[in-house]
Amino acid sequence: MMNPNVPIGEAPKNLEEAKPTVVQQLKAFEKQGYVFHGSRNPNILKLEPRPATDVDKANAFNNDTAVFAAPSPTASVIFACMSLDNVPKELRSGNWSVGSERGKGIVARIPQKWQQYVSTNTGYVYVLDGSTFSGKCDTEGVWQVKSKQPVKPTTVLTVTFSDFEQLGGSVIWKEDD
Repeated sequence: MMNPNVPIGEAPKNLEEAKPTVVQQLKAFEKQGYVFHGSRNPNILKLEPRPATDVDKANAFNNDTAVFAAPSPTASVIFACMSLDNVPKELRSGNWSVGSERGKGIVARIPQKWQQYVSTNTGYVYVLDGSTFSGKCDTEGVWQVKSKQPVKPTTVLTVTFSDFEQLGGSVIWKEDD
């Protein structure tokens, strides 16, 4: 049956407004207690425990094998979008970091020379059941959690670099070290 309030040939104006944005979806999952894992890979069917890639010898939390995630989607979005694939090889030297800072939330420190390349990246955030994860306390509360068990994602969302900032994350574009 046709809707008498919509003229023939016109789509309802609120059709797009009714669909939640990625940021709204991530916030809704966060409120429900899910945790998040960012990746450049769009085809993960199950996350398996792996050695941490950002091993900090002074920090026992990430010196083991686990599935690492975050209870807030903000950090996961920046991890999902940080790729140097489109950065020219001669500019790839340098390092970047993500952490929480008192009063600033999640902050990414990224070399300025990468800005034009990484600020247009997209990635994937996997939404995970948080029941098997335990957390790490940081200055702003818990921002990283891990599970020793394999985890099947509930869903995966495509995210953009700008979603990080819309979620309250900030970027410090730093000069070369």
